[in-house]
Amino acid sequence: MEEKRDNKIVYLGVIVGIILIVLSILLLGNEYKIYSLLTLALVIIDGVLLFFYFNNTKTVHDKYQSDIRYILKTFDSVLAKIDGDLNLEDKEIIKLESFEDIVNTQEEIKKPILYTMDNTTAVFVLIDHNILYYSTLKENENLKNPLEVEFVIQAKKKKSETDYDSMLEDIDHTTIVRTKSNKKYKISPVRKENDNKSNEVSNTQAINYIKNNYFPKAKNGGDGVSDKQALSFMKNKIDEDKR
Repeated sequence: MEEKRDNKIVYLGVIVGIILIVLSILLLGNEYKIYSLLTLALVIIDGVLLFFYFNNTKTVHDKYQSDIRYILKTFDSVLAKIDGDLNLEDKEIIKLESFEDIVNTQEEIKKPILYTMDNTTAVFVLIDHNILYYSTLKENENLKNPLEVEFVIQAKKKKSETDYDSMLEDIDHTTIVRTKSNKKYKISPVRKENDNKSNEVSNTQAINYIKNNYFPKAKNGGDGVSDKQALSFMKNKIDEDKR
């Protein structure tokens, strides 16, 4: 298995080779001729080692190009280059971890793998009805393909719309409880996170507050009053205050 090439090793090998060549030339014209031949032999050994190191290692770019060539050659029958813009409207966008995941998904849904690539990044796409799967291949994880950026923006937009719709559904089921001190308590799935100043409390806290403040004569501080009775009482109380 080929490893990533370390350019420092390459630079060191070249510098050592240059030093040995200069030393060999300096020793060639005097009584140290034998040492000149030895340094020349070391130059050859250094060159051979560098040659084998180059053949058995890859740069990041080499690795990317090699992977791309393998994919294009091996999966040619199911690949289709993206020509024009993709329609992302109403699409649920799912990022897969690797091209292997794209291949496994393709084998299940039997759709072509769409792709776009440049010199450093590639994006592979599968579309199944309203679901879009994609994975990326890059020289460096910090690089962004324009299509990938478009997918990320669309996914965030879709999530924002979904969260908003969910919030509206929660608000429809919200009950506002107002106490004698005019504090308002919201009994609802909607919660403010990380807001210590908020008057929003859990359902249980609000119900217990109603029991303890409006049913003081009930046994054990209101334990004899059901949750339904407590909420019904407060609803009637609010309706009376409105009149």
